Amino acid sequence: MPQIEIGFLCAATNAAWTKYYGAFESALKRTNPNVHITYVSVEADSKGYDGAARYLAGIKDIKVIVTAGTEAALACKRAADPTKTASSLRQLETRLVAGW
Repeated sequence: MPQIEIGFLCAATNAAWTKYYGAFESALKRTNPNVHITYVSVEADSKGYDGAARYLAGIKDIKVIVTAGTEAALACKRAADPTKTASSLRQLETRLVAGW
């Protein structure tokens, strides 16, 4: 199985999200053990969203960037290949919002 590269833009602090990283990675690896995740945190500084999103989008093998929060998701959309559609899973409402 080929390795799957995923980017994770943490809009909050690493300390606040550490427990979620493990659960996220564990769930993905149950599906495919060849998952590699590149984590980038802006440590709750919204000024860093665009730069972090561009960094992850610039890594050739990353096909998906996961994030939480509207502003971070919009930064990912701005950084992404314009032929791809950005989408966000809104956990509280449990519905997919696509094609912003």
